[in-house]
Amino acid sequence: MNRLADIRTPESFEEAMAPIKEAMYERMLNTIQCGPFDGGCAVFAHALQQVIGGEVLVGLNRRGQADHAVVAYERMLWDFDGPLPNREFTRRFLLNEGVVLIGFRTIEPGDLADSSRDSALQEYLVALLAQAEQSMPESSVVPRHR
Repeated sequence: MNRLADIRTPESFEEAMAPIKEAMYERMLNTIQCGPFDGGCAVFAHALQQVIGGEVLVGLNRRGQADHAVVAYERMLWDFDGPLPNREFTRRFLLNEGVVLIGFRTIEPGDLADSSRDSALQEYLVALLAQAEQSMPESSVVPRHR
């Protein structure tokens, strides 16, 4: 069972990430000189996808350009701030980052050219996310309805 993928709220995601957040930020800053919202969104999204599944998408800004990498999984969009339905995710991104996202599409070569694709960092993030999943409190998991 993939417990991290069963999270359904940003608050539960934050709770699950708490034990690894500092290590994740520190490694990102030391390796790629940025965090998950200023150049590290793609490496984080690809790591998260390896753990929960889904598809890596990019959010498009008003100019139609790729602006942020996310994971689409079970009708939710996920980034470092956790999962939300599309409309709520777009609203949160506007409030936090000041960017209007007009839609999402599958990430393509050449998208987010300034965002790191460091494979060693990605594997480290996968290991941290797996560690977070193993230490998650039961209260974070909401069973899926099939």
